[in-house]
Amino acid sequence: MKRSEWAYLVCSLIVTIALPGCASVRSHQAGNPPTYSDDGLVYRLPKRGINVGVAFEEGKSPVLTVTEGTSFADAAGPIYVARIGRNGVGQTDAEINVTEQGLLSATTAKYTSQIDDFIKALAADAASIATSDDGETTEEEPQRCPTTGTANLTAYMGKAGRFQLDPSGERTVELQVALNCNVKVSLQRAGWRPPPGDSGAVPVPTKVAGYFYRVNMPYVVRAELEGVVKEAVVMLPDESPTYFIELPRALFASTDNTTTFTDGVLTKHKQQTDSELIAALKIPADLLRAYVSALGSFFEAFKSTELKEAQSDTQKVLNELQRQKLEACIIALREDPTGESSDALCAGIAMPSGS
Repeated sequence: MKRSEWAYLVCSLIVTIALPGCASVRSHQAGNPPTYSDDGLVYRLPKRGINVGVAFEEGKSPVLTVTEGTSFADAAGPIYVARIGRNGVGQTDAEINVTEQGLLSATTAKYTSQIDDFIKALAADAASIATSDDGETTEEEPQRCPTTGTANLTAYMGKAGRFQLDPSGERTVELQVALNCNVKVSLQRAGWRPPPGDSGAVPVPTKVAGYFYRVNMPYVVRAELEGVVKEAVVMLPDESPTYFIELPRALFASTDNTTTFTDGVLTKHKQQTDSELIAALKIPADLLRAYVSALGSFFEAFKSTELKEAQSDTQKVLNELQRQKLEACIIALREDPTGESSDALCAGIAMPSGS
């Protein structure tokens, strides 16, 4: 066998052994419209609203609170599909959780509001606000804000309508509490600028091992009502590029990955992968031989004459290598029977009897 043919055989065997190594979860962007290849667990990337709480108490200035709202799926964005892969030489144990909103989560997602206690007890909408009216209000006099009551208002970024916030800070929207009682709200990016266009960390999503996700970006929200101003920093994923977290592929090594998402936003990733070389050395020789033997049986099932011949040639090469090592040992013993070179060349060689 020529040296090039021997190298080709060795490379082919290595590639064949490496092919079963895989990651447990693969993701890809679904087509539009979806096709048969898009079967799997569907998830989307997140967006989030902004809550503005208002509380009135007679004789006091209004109290404003600004918090992050409930996350929801980006219906205008791409759809992603996750699949739990198969591994021919290992055991796959994977669990993917998706919230009712279609967002990735490692555990059951629960939204915990950060609104003050008096805001948590709000009625469903501003219609429940109690107003004070002594009947002396004239038609020309605009109605002022309520003297008592609470309201919970929501604004969005990148959502059509009068509640749409401009992240450059150049536009102010007015959220109505009552007639002639509006909270002015503005939003501005805090110390960062998004990439131009729709470019992201994953320009062409393909079937790859891992997950697509967004990250939270900081914004400053300003709310104003009757001279009272409230500013707060909120974290929103709306303008985040699409990122990808890759899961490792392994054959001999064990992998342990814990990836936690909070409503589709990556919050934790723990990855532990043994060295492939160290892991292979841990496997007993008998087990490795059994694996290679099983691999040979796999090819035997396909009646590959070419492979049988290659295996036969491989044995010839091994026999020739052993013969050359034996000849080199004999020559070294003749020239220097007690030298270090002869000891090194003859190490591990079973000498023929009578030599």
